[in-house]
Amino acid sequence: MAVVAVAKTATPQYFREGEHEHFAWDCSSVPRRIADLGHFFHRHLKDQDVHEDCIRAMQTLVKVPAVALMLPMPLNDDAQEALRDIKQAGIEIVISAETSFWESPRMLYILRVEPVETKSPVGQLQKFLEVVAEATLPVKPSDGPWLWSLHEP
Repeated sequence: MAVVAVAKTATPQYFREGEHEHFAWDCSSVPRRIADLGHFFHRHLKDQDVHEDCIRAMQTLVKVPAVALMLPMPLNDDAQEALRDIKQAGIEIVISAETSFWESPRMLYILRVEPVETKSPVGQLQKFLEVVAEATLPVKPSDGPWLWSLHEP
């Protein structure tokens, strides 16, 4: 009980789960990226050729992850309009596939945005998710997953 109280008081308010709508999305790929960075620099200690590893580590850290979007099928006019809005915002639909969630037909989309070097990856991901959420909120499924960021290698 005391540990929970300490953790809650030690956690900054903007990091408390549930107080920020996109809390999980903001930090979802941070541990993986830090592990990648550690791996690259561990190799640096053993190898002489580190230039490519450093470039790869930096590219990993600044990469904006792809996002998965799941919409109910069949796609109605509102869903088609939402997808057009997403494309007009500069977001690319990389993959689309028919699937199901508990025997309910769904359409799964993998979305990607080109990174902007002058902005932080977390800020770009946040904006990316806000654009997609705003466009698809009226047509999101009532049950099951809808929108989440992906962990990429």
